[in-house]
This record gives sequence, structure tokens and C-alpha cells, in this order.
Amino acid sequence: MKQVFQPDWRTQNRVKRRIYSKYMGWLEKFGYLVVLGVLGAFVFAFNYRVDDVVKADGVKLEPAATAIQYREPILVAKVLVDDFAEVRKGQPLMEIVQGEVAILKYQSWAKLDDLRKVVGSTPEIDRLGAQYTKPKVEVVASPIAGTFRLDFTGAEAEADTVLARVVDYNDLRLTASLDGQTVPQASVGQYARVTAINIGSADKTIFRGSSPSGPALSGQLIGARARGILEEGLKGASIQLRDDVPLEISDVGELQVDARIDRSPTSGEAKAISLDPPANYVLRAQVIEGTPSAVVQIADLPPDLQERVRASIKEAIQNRVIQDLDGSLAKLVDAKDVRLVVKLNAKGRAKDSALKLQGTMISRKFDAKLKVESPPPFLVQAVREADRSGSFVTSRVELVTGNRPIAFILLKKS
Repeated sequence: MKQVFQPDWRTQNRVKRRIYSKYMGWLEKFGYLVVLGVLGAFVFAFNYRVDDVVKADGVKLEPAATAIQYREPILVAKVLVDDFAEVRKGQPLMEIVQGEVAILKYQSWAKLDDLRKVVGSTPEIDRLGAQYTKPKVEVVASPIAGTFRLDFTGAEAEADTVLARVVDYNDLRLTASLDGQTVPQASVGQYARVTAINIGSADKTIFRGSSPSGPALSGQLIGARARGILEEGLKGASIQLRDDVPLEISDVGELQVDARIDRSPTSGEAKAISLDPPANYVLRAQVIEGTPSAVVQIADLPPDLQERVRASIKEAIQNRVIQDLDGSLAKLVDAKDVRLVVKLNAKGRAKDSALKLQGTMISRKFDAKLKVESPPPFLVQAVREADRSGSFVTSRVELVTGNRPIAFILLKKS
């Protein structure tokens, strides 16, 4: 004890002296370990880097499509191929009449032609036939090879109406509005991760079953029957929420089913149902188009612009008569100390402008169009079937914009 403690440090209790002499060395070593651990954590936090990610959930996977549309009104005289038919480039797809004048002439000719088919050719019909001749009918050829999709099923279409599309299901695209802290670093050409692929069913049924030999994941396996049974049994029932009044059930929004499935190998020509891939299944997609956008707030407006706005406000209220809630009337004389705070929507990179303003960001996004690299056959088929049934395939898009030490993220959160 004499070598460890000075005389004035010594305790008078022998038991305490024995404890100090026996454990002080271990306490000292433990202190060194704690200090080394803290230093190691600092070194790790400043050297271990994590990805900066901007993302969007529930993004639809859609095939690349070439739309058939015109800037003039169109009359569809005849569709030459069936919906979902495979077509080659240059193949005739439909016959159309373009322009309001040509449409009126075609309708008059068509009525006269229908009458001729009923009563036959007469001098009066022949005379009218010479007056109402058949206008030019244009044949629309397929711009690319792919699958024909008929979007407009009527006869007359307004200008800019999409009549049909030729789609390529082997070329899958995503349109995502990405947000996150590092949105300003997002740009065209970067690659994104496509995960959490959900082959949705039209009736919002999610089936997450599994078996010893593999997964069985698809809401299409169950269909609307189970939801119908639930809706029939629950509709109109009262449901109690915590700290709330009882509410009446109106319908079943979504059904999620977990089950353990027994299955066996099979073969044959029976139509198979695509399964949802596991959550850790990852595809790669490249940003082919991108537009930055933001909602910003600004209070420091140019003086001349501020004065013009203030003058318009004063002019708008001056000498106006208003009625208070109690029914009394009052006359507005003037507005003083008018202050302006403007919330603006900004989109796209700014061009050179003489007016440059400073604002405060409220929200920031990057609207991106992405192309999936080498989509697997099961996904191509799933998107095709979803398009046919009116449902859709969704996914999560995560765009890596860079990386930084984890210490910076922890310090910012704290």
C-alpha cells in the first residue's frame, strides 16, 4: 500500500485497503480498454463509409412504348390488327381519316354507302355519290416491332388523343420521383437498384406463402374470392379503435395472406402464374432522363416587384365594404406594412437569367426516367400479364448518389 497510495490517501478501513490493493490494477486496465474502445469507435466512424441514397417506393414497371397520336381530330375507320397482337415494323395497323373537313366528308360518304347497300344503286344515290366522294383514308403503319395495344376504342378522337401504342415488353422503364437528403447529387447516367418487386393483383391481394422447396409468392394465386368472402362477412360491422369512436366497415382495402405451402414438381402446357421475387432480389436500372424540381420559399423579392404587388393588394382592398360575423358593416381604407412571402415551384436547370434569387428549400425531388438492364424473362412476362389484366408491377428504386463516413450522418442526426 505504501507504494500505491500516499500516507494521506490511506483509508483507515482494512477491508477497503485489501479491495483497493487487489482490484486497482484491473480497474486501471479496464479504464484503458474503455478509452481504446472510444478511440476505436471514432476511427471506425470516420473511416467506414455508407451510401447516400435517394429513393421512391411503389414505382410502376412499364414497357417502353411508341404512341400513335395526331395533332388533328381523327376518325378511326378500321382497326386492322387485334389488341395484344405481335406486329412487325411497317405493318399496317389501322385506317384513319385526319382533319375535321375530311371526317365530315367521310361520314357523309359512309351514310350514303350504307344506304346504297340497303336499297341498291338508284339515279338519286348515284347523283349524291358523285357529290359525296370518299375522302382519302390513311393507313397507319407500325413505327417499331412489338406488341400492338389499342387505347382508343371509339370512332372519333380529339386532337392529341393516343389511339394506340406499340410496346416492347423486353424494354422495361420506370418513372420515379426520387427524394432524400442528397437529391442535388442525382444526375443522368447514374445507376439505381430496383428492389421489392411486387407483382400486384388487381384486387389488392398479397400472398406471401412459402414451402420447403422454395417460395410461393403471388397475390394472383388467390384472386378476388377470399376478399369477397371477407367483405360479405365484415361489411357494415362496427370496429373499435383505441381512443376513438366506433366506425363502420365499408369494404376490404387489402388482404395479406401468410401460409406454408406444400407443392410438387409438374410439367405440361397449363398456364403458370408468375411468383413475386424475394425482397432481396435486385435489378439494375440506369437513369436515362432526369429533371430536378423543388418547392422553395422566398421573402427577399426585387424592390420594384414588391412595390407592384403591394400596390395591387392595396388597390384590391381599398374602399371595399365587408361584413363582420355579427352582421355589422365596415369599410376598408388602406393596407399598411404589407409583407410578402412567396412559395414557388421550380423545375429543371436554370438558364442564364438577369434575375437571380435566393430561396429556402421546402422540398426537393429528382424526377427520373430509368431503363432496366437485361430484365429477366419472368419479369417481362409478369409485366405483360399485368398490362393485360389492368393491374401493375411495382418496385422500389434506390439511386446511390455518393457515400460519406457514417460519423457525418450520426453528427447530423444528433
